[in-house]
Amino acid sequence: MSGLGARIALVVGSLAAGGAGWFAMRQLDAEEAAGTVRAAADLFECPTAEQVASVGQVHAGDKVWLIGVTDDRWAVIRDPQRLDRPLWMPLAMVATDASAGDLPQLTCGEAIDTASTEPTPETGVTTSVSSTTPSSVVLATTSTSAATTTSTSTTLVTDTTPPIVTVTTDRAFLYVVSGVAPCVAEESLEVTIVVADPTVPITIRSIVATWSAAGGVQTANLVPVAGNRFSLQVLANGPNGGETPLTLTATGADGAGNVGTGQVVVSLRDPRSFGCAG
Repeated sequence: MSGLGARIALVVGSLAAGGAGWFAMRQLDAEEAAGTVRAAADLFECPTAEQVASVGQVHAGDKVWLIGVTDDRWAVIRDPQRLDRPLWMPLAMVATDASAGDLPQLTCGEAIDTASTEPTPETGVTTSVSSTTPSSVVLATTSTSAATTTSTSTTLVTDTTPPIVTVTTDRAFLYVVSGVAPCVAEESLEVTIVVADPTVPITIRSIVATWSAAGGVQTANLVPVAGNRFSLQVLANGPNGGETPLTLTATGADGAGNVGTGQVVVSLRDPRSFGCAG
């Protein structure tokens, strides 16, 4: 099993096989290991058989559950659609924390028996895999008594809660761009967006500024600065004297596809009304 010799850091993420996404959390047996797909690879049922055909595919970055190897060529994984069924993929396409000797050599028959056996919770480690399409999460919970009996229950939980989106600014106002001191120093507003949710990955989808002016409702997009920080400048169509409310609206999404919205209101100022006449 020379293909398993090197230890490679693992970050648990998404997996899609055969075009169907899934999200699950469960216990892995001591003889199972997590792996990361290096590049797109076909999945097979017992590849040692004649005329074997692909039954699905994994892609670069997908996470798989290894239960063994067949010869030095094939990795045996749990079918992501049926965890009690084994599938095979090229061993060279899997990066894993497992070292040579960690995983058993399995024939097709032995792999079927191994996959059909539930992992042992006491000796397992917890891992998770996800995709961006589903919103249902299968959670496997275990309880062990002081004696030797162990019970396992499974609960289906649907994540429909949107993420919390928080928008903050570096000050409570900005001036329409004029280039006239001292207002020129406060013509740019820095905006920070935080999306909070336990279902990862989380993403910022949009951030836009809106305000009312003589010509009607105005909008402006923000410019990314770094990470979750953005910059806003209003070049024209500001208030005709004084100041007017400007609303910053951000949207963010969690790993289950739920979308949340956050807002903050600042003042958009006409620089001429604040001693900055050009």
